[in-house]
Amino acid sequence: MDTPEEQFRKALEDIKDDDGRLEFSMGPDTKTTVDLSKAVPLTLGDWMDLQEKGLMDENGGTVYAGAKSAALMIHHFCQKVNPAVTVDHVRQIPAEKASRAFLFITKLLQKTERAEDLNPTNGTT
Repeated sequence: MDTPEEQFRKALEDIKDDDGRLEFSMGPDTKTTVDLSKAVPLTLGDWMDLQEKGLMDENGGTVYAGAKSAALMIHHFCQKVNPAVTVDHVRQIPAEKASRAFLFITKLLQKTERAEDLNPTNGTT
């Protein structure tokens, strides 16, 4: 039987680009699609805001504490791409899609972090 860490790693491996695209009804006959990958890179302000909400740890990793944390994280990323998306819009996402969107964000942040690790800023040159 897989450990929770192994299950989480396997779930991340299963995440696809489509999991980062969310469609919202913005009113009658009006829909918008948000591509969560457009929300990176995060700013220092984003990081601070997410830490303050308990959604990101001091190392930049996502913190999952249930549906509320997933909704707040998804909302933060949606707002960076399209400020018209509200928490009420996010609350309408089907639970499985929301779970996969949260995993997409986690994977996106890990990928961004790895890219930054490969190109560190060296202030001593």
